[in-house]
Amino acid sequence: MTQPDASSYARVYNGPGGGAPAEQPLNASGKPGSRGDTHFILLP
Repeated sequence: MTQPDASSYARVYNGPGGGAPAEQPLNASGKPGSRGDTHFILLP
């Protein structure tokens, strides 16, 4: 996802729906985590 300031991030979910209501975002260890742990900043 791209933010208004042109920064981008990605999130990984534990299912095929890309964030469907029953899915949880995962951290770098593959476990559900806080918002800060599950947003991966993409560098240009």
